[in-house]
Amino acid sequence: MYRLLLLLLTIEYVLFFGLPLPLYLIKEIGVNDVLLLAGYVSLTALITCNSHGRMVKLKYEQELSIILKCIVCNIVMSIFLMAVMTTGSIYGYGAGIALIAPRMAGMTAVQLVSIVVVCVLAKVRRERRNTRRLYLYENYPVELKDNKRVERLSVAECSDEQIHKRIMESDEVYLYDLSAQVRNDMMKFCFYNHKPVYFTCKLSDMELRSASIAQDGDKLIFYKEPSSGNSLSYRLKRFFDFVVSGILILILLPLFGIIALCIKLDDGGSVFYRQTRCTMGQRQFKIIKFRSMVPNAEQMVGVTLAGKKDARLTRVGYVLRKTKLDELPQLFNILRGDMSFVGPRLERPELIAETIQTVPEFMFRTTVKAGLTGYAQVHGGYHTHFLEKLKWDLMYIENFSLLLDFKILLMTIAVILRGSDDV
Repeated sequence: MYRLLLLLLTIEYVLFFGLPLPLYLIKEIGVNDVLLLAGYVSLTALITCNSHGRMVKLKYEQELSIILKCIVCNIVMSIFLMAVMTTGSIYGYGAGIALIAPRMAGMTAVQLVSIVVVCVLAKVRRERRNTRRLYLYENYPVELKDNKRVERLSVAECSDEQIHKRIMESDEVYLYDLSAQVRNDMMKFCFYNHKPVYFTCKLSDMELRSASIAQDGDKLIFYKEPSSGNSLSYRLKRFFDFVVSGILILILLPLFGIIALCIKLDDGGSVFYRQTRCTMGQRQFKIIKFRSMVPNAEQMVGVTLAGKKDARLTRVGYVLRKTKLDELPQLFNILRGDMSFVGPRLERPELIAETIQTVPEFMFRTTVKAGLTGYAQVHGGYHTHFLEKLKWDLMYIENFSLLLDFKILLMTIAVILRGSDDV
């Protein structure tokens, strides 16, 4: 796919910038054309058509990485083009901008369409490929839809010889929640026989994955540096939260009024709902949401997550939760600094205290501010098991960057359009 993308982006560059340019803007047309084309191809190959990091297999990650890096590539190239085309020009930068800007905008639009089309075609091709996959599980069967190309096998019920034979007959292997020793043995056999292998991760795997490589004498070792919440990236994140939340509050005030009126007309109860949640360092604060359930809903069943088709939801509340509009007042919490746009999901203190009794690692989520959206929200669902949510949250914490925050915000748009599954 990357070679095809590189070819398409290069052809599109030639179409937009390979045409003869005015003589007064370029001293040596032939040499500059060749050098700029070579520079563009090299730059595109380096920052656009590569593996896009360790999260290349995640949903939307590959496509967003290619699109964002393509935009960066075009910005860098536009700077080079401006420098070359205005050198020695008596008309200055104005003429260069007038010549470059329309072409750059047109080329970027065409390239983004090309990237989306190629990614969609590549996904369709992968799904149609007749790949024979073997799922190896240990204590319970894997829940899968019927598929002639998928075989499920219990390592507890089969001998090593039977398992090895099935692995050799398969195109790829999936190790599903195996114990550490069994998983290690199966992975070694797959690697030795050049079989692609997928495996479910454990919490300790999340820490190992983010470790750096170091050296102790002649020994290769891993080094895990603790994440710092006071880095420049976190300060810029707070600045973004403050500015954007303030702007959104001003823009959405009319919508706030409409929602408040609908809630009042529905049952006459209070508009807002406040609830204690935990953020960074287990600090508690009151979260603000539009009320979506009947008044005193928790007195019916106590502290519990909302269920599908929950009888406590009001008519307006169902729509608000389905579209996630009930969470808009949290913009005030973001403005105050209680939480962020992106981060682990907010949880109740009671639920955290109950969970850490069996999974102490759940506390790791509180090393950063909780967020309105996050990895667990865009890749999972409302009813995704808390252990899986924890893995996504740890993935975010260990790989935090402003670019990752931006990608998660873009992925949230797709989640909102799809609708929430908590109702």
